[in-house]
Amino acid sequence: MAAHTLCPDCEGRITVPDGYRIGRKLRCPHCDADLVVSHVKPLELDWDEDDDDDDLDEVYEDDDNWDT
Repeated sequence: MAAHTLCPDCEGRITVPDGYRIGRKLRCPHCDADLVVSHVKPLELDWDEDDDDDDLDEVYEDDDNWDT
């Protein structure tokens, strides 16, 4: 099941795809910040200091109501 969290850069709501784990790289669909999963319970993202775009996963906006 996908999870929801906020971008640490723009605070936009994003949905992280199934199978997320610590170290998974993402890109914010709102501000294009390169992010990495830093915690899984609760789900938290941090800025990706390793700027290798090859491993980035797609994330998408979730305009529906959601609980964190």
